[in-house]
Amino acid sequence: MVEEHICCYCNEKNQYCSPVNAGKNYYCLKCIQKIEDSKMDYWKDCSFDDFLGSIPIKNRRESETPFADHIREELRKSGVYVPERKGRRKRKLK
Repeated sequence: MVEEHICCYCNEKNQYCSPVNAGKNYYCLKCIQKIEDSKMDYWKDCSFDDFLGSIPIKNRRESETPFADHIREELRKSGVYVPERKGRRKRKLK
């Protein structure tokens, strides 16, 4: 089930809202486009450390899946298309 969030720019409830640059505020796609088109310096800069810090700690510690899976999940939540992880064959050593 897709969660609906309230856009902090237009205050409308929308299922296509996502946080931008590892922030805590949610923005809908229309408002993100409006802000980008206006060319004002609205978004704060986000380093990779900030992005990793925004991932919940419970996902990092109590996980049996690779860390990259959590990064894929966070990117999907923010609206970025990420392909599914492919299964790899194990190499046989001779």
